[in-house]
Amino acid sequence: MLIVFLAATVLAAVFLLHCAVVGRAVLRWGLGSDGLPGGDCVKAPSIRGGEASTCGLQPLALFFSICLGMLVNMAGLFLLGIAGHLHLAGVAWMALALLVAGLAAVRGGPGPRGRPGRNGSGMKGGAADHGADRPLRGFTMRWRGRSCWGGSGWLEAAMLAVLFLLSVAVALHPPGHWDDTMYQLQLARDYVQQQAIVLNEYLRFPLFPQNFNLLFVVGLMLGDALQTLTGLGAADIAGLVHIAPAASAMAGDTAGVMSGAVAGAAAAAAAAGLWRFGAPEVFAQMFASLPLFVMALGLWAASRRYTGSGIPGLLAGLTLFMIGPVKSTLGFAYIDNGLALFCWAATLAAAIMNEPGRRTVTVDGSTPDESARHAGHEMDKPGHGTVPAHCSVPGASERHTSREVDKALAGGQGRSFALPALAGLLAGAACGTKYFGVVLAALIGATLIVLTILQERRKATSVRHAATQASAVPSSTAPTTATPYTAALRTAAVYAAAVLLAGSWWYVRSAIIAGDPVHPAGARLFGFFLWNEDDLARQHAEQALHGVVRNPLMLPSALLEAGVLLWLPAFAGLFLRRLPPAIRVLQAVFLAYMLFWFFVTQVPRYLAPVYGVGGFLAFHALHHAWLWAGRRRQRKGAPAAAPSRDFPLADSRPAPLRQVRIHRHGPAWPAALALILIAAYAADRAVKYGREFVHAQTVLATNGGYLLYQQANAHIGAYGSRLVQIGFEDGIYFFQGTVIGDWFGPGRYRDLLDCPELPCALPPPAQLESMLHAHGARMLLVSRRHVDMPTAFAATLPYSYNGRLRILAQDDHGVLLGVNTVFHSGPAPRLKD
Repeated sequence: MLIVFLAATVLAAVFLLHCAVVGRAVLRWGLGSDGLPGGDCVKAPSIRGGEASTCGLQPLALFFSICLGMLVNMAGLFLLGIAGHLHLAGVAWMALALLVAGLAAVRGGPGPRGRPGRNGSGMKGGAADHGADRPLRGFTMRWRGRSCWGGSGWLEAAMLAVLFLLSVAVALHPPGHWDDTMYQLQLARDYVQQQAIVLNEYLRFPLFPQNFNLLFVVGLMLGDALQTLTGLGAADIAGLVHIAPAASAMAGDTAGVMSGAVAGAAAAAAAAGLWRFGAPEVFAQMFASLPLFVMALGLWAASRRYTGSGIPGLLAGLTLFMIGPVKSTLGFAYIDNGLALFCWAATLAAAIMNEPGRRTVTVDGSTPDESARHAGHEMDKPGHGTVPAHCSVPGASERHTSREVDKALAGGQGRSFALPALAGLLAGAACGTKYFGVVLAALIGATLIVLTILQERRKATSVRHAATQASAVPSSTAPTTATPYTAALRTAAVYAAAVLLAGSWWYVRSAIIAGDPVHPAGARLFGFFLWNEDDLARQHAEQALHGVVRNPLMLPSALLEAGVLLWLPAFAGLFLRRLPPAIRVLQAVFLAYMLFWFFVTQVPRYLAPVYGVGGFLAFHALHHAWLWAGRRRQRKGAPAAAPSRDFPLADSRPAPLRQVRIHRHGPAWPAALALILIAAYAADRAVKYGREFVHAQTVLATNGGYLLYQQANAHIGAYGSRLVQIGFEDGIYFFQGTVIGDWFGPGRYRDLLDCPELPCALPPPAQLESMLHAHGARMLLVSRRHVDMPTAFAATLPYSYNGRLRILAQDDHGVLLGVNTVFHSGPAPRLKD
């Protein structure tokens, strides 16, 4: 276990570093650094005294870089899969090429927008100048020799490290929750075996978006390689030998009992073909849980920016592991955490667009518009404040002329499309992960349109007011800007193009194969493929069973049933006043999606698009309550606790805009207490999942079909690698071959058994044999829960069932049948690849 855990930890760290470098290159060269977190140049009074730095922005840049790097890696894997080179060597060369290109781009100076001596907006002395000689400053977490981790910052770093280890440790348990062993892992294994992206028509959702499934492919590949190199898999055979001879005992085959040495050799040979839990599954599950840590990183960065402390964000990151939808699937190979990551990143990028003066904040905390209005009158006054050479603002070095004022207000500050493009790329990555990403992408797009219209109207008003107030600018020559609707159209076009660029691949593939880009949801519009109308109706009926009555008064009950009652403070925060505009954007997206979820579907896991924003807003509201309690104590005359960096008694505006001076080194007890809480929870989870890894066979046996699937594996040599199953769809991954049978699709149970509703009687042997022959299979696995077995199956079993099918194994959950080779007439059907 220790070797697998250490290997998974190293793999996770290397993967995140690789994504950070590649994503940073995309930020610099693909989007440009202007207007982006980490590219801004901010100097303002610090809440700890002195000047604030861009430390609040650098973590955001790191967070967005990792997300973009993941997207680029997924795109590369998709191209390899389409080209038929999805093998270990191809993945290694792709990763190396991306790393080399990323390092070259990051170390190559400013991006294409940042010409030498100018920043992205065309101003002299901008951030690009300083970035040219420090291309990695977004990752160094230092500013002019002063660490961003001062005070309790090291405790916050320790909490991030614990959350990282937790995200790896939860992947140690065996698979088998439901969707993971039904189609998520099986889809990835098909790609590994075929070394290409192929269609397995017998899986429930073979044409779904599969961005994170590609990471599962990498996990299975690397896990297989590790087991081959270290021999970890060989040690497991001894623990599985008991399953092979159990096949004879379970089938009641007393005539086939062999002597000791021969039986042992046969058992070892059969065990070598059984499915074994090990590094491949742990690595794949690690890629499913790692997004929780990256989300925690983004929550911490957003918390530092909008509350002045990282503690609320880290506590929100901890609750990610605790809320019902995540806890139920924690550590299993589900894609919902990946969807949640990209949705949180896209929503946060959209929120940053609504920050006042997001491009430059002057030393007095004013916005660029305010700075430009007074630039000609105030910047040359003594004592106004100094700005470092590398962090200039309009008017810092000379008096603005009327032409320069116009440039600052109308042209110089121009609308940056970097953030809409960033939000679009991340929303597109969510669309390429799961269909519910499309819903959030549409909500974010609508939000960006409304924001752009409002911003342009405010900007036009500001321009007219400044032009009339400036004596050098006659009102008749006041600068003009594009109409709000034209600007909104441009922003929407950039956003939509980015979404299509990042998220359309899987939809195009589905349209080419099935004629339906959103298979099977669009079947009534585009035509049916694999599924039929009855399948679609049954799926909709099953979804309608979740949740409570669609009455707004029942919202708390719905949250309780979904396991996200911790989000109630987020709803209370809607009524807070004087919140930053960025927080209002987060609230708007959160409320819109929650209304969609409540009235359309109340499946708990479908809340994934707002895992991040729900947790952040909840702890943002709790942080406000903490501040209110502190101010109330001060008004009553009680001695207030010394303000600290962790819970400052300040307003909730972005950190660069705060004017409150507090002690530079406040008490660190809040951070220490949070660290103890996070470490205790991580230790508890690590012990739990570590025990499950050690006792994997016992845990796996709780899955009703696991032992029967292993019996089928033991008979692959005699009966082939194709199996028809009824009622064990949640264990398809345990069989080392092709499994046919599900509630939906070409192997639907109703067609296999020729009965409209389950449970039903087992068809006659001749009909079963004909059905198996039609699917090219010679083994049938049947659940007792869904099929009424003949009485002969409950007594001492004969050699064969009615002379046509042999009973290979049975237990309390089901029966494994095989076509009796003695009575099978004609050549065996040709098995498909």
